[in-house]
Amino acid sequence: MNNYKFILATILILPQGVSYASQNQADGPQIKVIGVESKEKDSILPDPTPRKVEISGMSRYDCVYEYKINVGGGETYATILQIGEPLSKFTDYTSYLLDSIATAPVSNAALIEEMQQKKTNSVFFFDTEVWQNLPEGSMTVTQEIAPNIMGYEEPMGQIEWSLHEDSTKNICGYSCNRATASYGGREWTAWYTLDIPVSTGPWKLNGLPGLIMEAADSEGLHTFTAIAFREENVPIVLPDKLNVHFSNRDKVIKRKLNSEATGMEGIDPSMIESITVTKSAAGGSNIIINGITLRQRPNGYTPLEKE
Repeated sequence: MNNYKFILATILILPQGVSYASQNQADGPQIKVIGVESKEKDSILPDPTPRKVEISGMSRYDCVYEYKINVGGGETYATILQIGEPLSKFTDYTSYLLDSIATAPVSNAALIEEMQQKKTNSVFFFDTEVWQNLPEGSMTVTQEIAPNIMGYEEPMGQIEWSLHEDSTKNICGYSCNRATASYGGREWTAWYTLDIPVSTGPWKLNGLPGLIMEAADSEGLHTFTAIAFREENVPIVLPDKLNVHFSNRDKVIKRKLNSEATGMEGIDPSMIESITVTKSAAGGSNIIINGITLRQRPNGYTPLEKE
């Protein structure tokens, strides 16, 4: 039996709620059950200790976005844009909370564990992080692609917007103007406000003369909508470059598409250092590989970028 079939068979026969770890050895993974019949601590994630993080200044503003994918019964994600000087960061709201805990003067192990479990159990978790203007004039993008975190850099200023200043809309209390552009194989309509003169927005969208408050693609699949804007003073955590496998944009996008299509079967067993299987809040199973959740998407994967 090859390594993959051995791992998969073990997952299938373990009761839900049991976690285990595997260690790569010459003769294949060694499975160690933790929890139900073990005296070891039954923890779905590594011990909740504060992460060592690197920060780049403080945010001046935060903009919370509701991100929706219009497939199946609909998917809704909570995301946030931290706007600082000179960079901004876009991430899932739970990741933002974990970063905030990690940079707090006093650690809170119980809260760290609570947020880690929330991240693991979340059906709709935005697994991409974007730092605009890091390095200067470029974006750094990371994506969770089990069993690793992949990353790449991409030049900013590539989106050629057409401005439609005669079209206006009120979003989150701000008067916004319309702009349109093509990016990543999709046609985007964005609404930006000159009242907040920062050239950034949700995800990788940028380059307008004001903050992008809403953006949607022409197929009606993806929509980002600002639901709160506030002054803030929270550390902006930089990517953990020691644990990110950097490549180029095209390779990472292709790797993500392949990973979402093949799931566990597409993972090279030699890359697996640890596996944890837990019972999800919805009653199914969570599979965590090298600390990265292999997400079970009820409506399949709908990429933001088609190319």
